[in-house]
Amino acid sequence: MTKVDLNDRLKFSFSDLISHIIFLMLLTYLLIDTINGALLRAGLMSISLIWKLLMLSLMFAFFIHSKIVIAVLSFLVFYHMMHVYIIGDVVSASIGLVWLIKFLLLFMSYLFIADCLNRGMHDWLFKIANAVFLFLATNIVLGLFGFGYAQYGEGREIEIGVRGFIFAGNEMGAALVAASSLILMRLTEQRRFGLFLLAGSFIVLLSAALTSKVSILASFLMLGVFPLIRLSRQLRFLQLANQDAWFASILLIVLPLLIFGGLYYALYVANLIERLSYMYQKLDLVTLIFSHRNIWAEQALHLFWNDFTPLEQLFGRGDTWIAMMPDTKTVEIDLIDFLMSYGLLGVLLTYGFWLFVIARFIWSKNNPYLGYGLFMTLIFLAMSLTAGHVFNSGTAAPIIGALLALSHYQAPLENQK
Repeated sequence: MTKVDLNDRLKFSFSDLISHIIFLMLLTYLLIDTINGALLRAGLMSISLIWKLLMLSLMFAFFIHSKIVIAVLSFLVFYHMMHVYIIGDVVSASIGLVWLIKFLLLFMSYLFIADCLNRGMHDWLFKIANAVFLFLATNIVLGLFGFGYAQYGEGREIEIGVRGFIFAGNEMGAALVAASSLILMRLTEQRRFGLFLLAGSFIVLLSAALTSKVSILASFLMLGVFPLIRLSRQLRFLQLANQDAWFASILLIVLPLLIFGGLYYALYVANLIERLSYMYQKLDLVTLIFSHRNIWAEQALHLFWNDFTPLEQLFGRGDTWIAMMPDTKTVEIDLIDFLMSYGLLGVLLTYGFWLFVIARFIWSKNNPYLGYGLFMTLIFLAMSLTAGHVFNSGTAAPIIGALLALSHYQAPLENQK
């Protein structure tokens, strides 16, 4: 064996080992989040942060020979230096990069799963989705049986929704939507329509138990739109099967029942009606729909255009702007939060990546999941523009990255016609 052959073999073995470790960490990261929630409630340190930083470091190591790693790390160091100059404090500048690092976890998860798909390892994507869904469902079901914590009003007379043991309950909705979408689109493509309806009904129940308006709406949309995407493709090629037609007809009957059942559970069983009624008495309809985010967005934008210097408008102020807000809290709309934290450049880069993924979906070939993936990418874009917890969610980042990587999917050769 020559020295070159030995080096190539060692390089392959090292890369293959890291790849499998990252895959196992992606499979179990929500288990760590679950344990982490219990530890934080007990006043102990966060192990989830350590786990995700290790996972992110391994992803950087996996792409160590790629120019993208140098570009990303250079970008992060540059932003840190600019924030140190703007804020005048190294510690505050470092803390202010947390959301950006969470977005990098999403981005690197996208790159890693895309690389796996390009190497023909299609099953890894859906195994990760199944694992994420399993841990989310377990937490929510435990909550339904009285274990864990409420989504809102914890410890008060009226508690609303459940979250299980995961600490970042408001981020669970985005993770549930991402994992559920991958499961439902695969069932649709496999024409396992009975299991699709069963899984869809369970997903509606989980979303209603979370009392997340976004996840409830998204689950209804997935159940209604995914079969239509398949149906439209079949009609385009004049290949409509009787099974597809029957399923579409049954769904027209079942979907309204699921919508009614899901809304009834969320409003009256999970007590969401109490929260909405309280807010309705104090707020106008638009503010009610956006859960006060429209007011916070207006305050933040006024601060951005009137109090930020041109340099701050370009690069943001990390998280120091939160203390300048009247309610000293974030807006919880990703576009505004990232604008305030990372400026116009940060918004351009993060949303530019999203637009790149959309374009990749549109131009992808031999991708049976094109329609589903494009639809869900637009759904998450809409979520980030209205509700947040997409770009800066450590709980949802890896599975959202995996969903976006679906833009690299190509049907195996034996399935291509």
